[in-house]
Amino acid sequence: MCPAPAILVCDDSRSILQAVSMILRLAGYRVLETSDAIEAVGLARREHPAVILMDVMMPGLSGDVAAGVLHDEPDLSTIPVVLLSALPEDELREHVRSTGAAGYITKPFRKDDLLKCISRWAPPAKAG
Repeated sequence: MCPAPAILVCDDSRSILQAVSMILRLAGYRVLETSDAIEAVGLARREHPAVILMDVMMPGLSGDVAAGVLHDEPDLSTIPVVLLSALPEDELREHVRSTGAAGYITKPFRKDDLLKCISRWAPPAKAG
């Protein structure tokens, strides 16, 4: 059996963080959680997740800036970062272009859309 791919989820909304984490765990992923973008960068350096889901609008270091930091680090630049936000799609597309993010998901999101997006880079582990 293949180990479950790790997905790093960073969102300052506790309810979004819990909902995304539950969806991903039930789909067979290992989930790393944080509500702080600086901590997310540190977790990415230590854990090298398969995909990073990053909220854009957060206090302190914003998710788009953190995505840019991750993209600029050679050891982390190949990890797809997917921005998660309620911003209008045209603004999100610009954040993707400017940070090197792999894509975006708009809030509110549908479970199927979230899983489809993540599975592009990290298929869930198959159960026994």
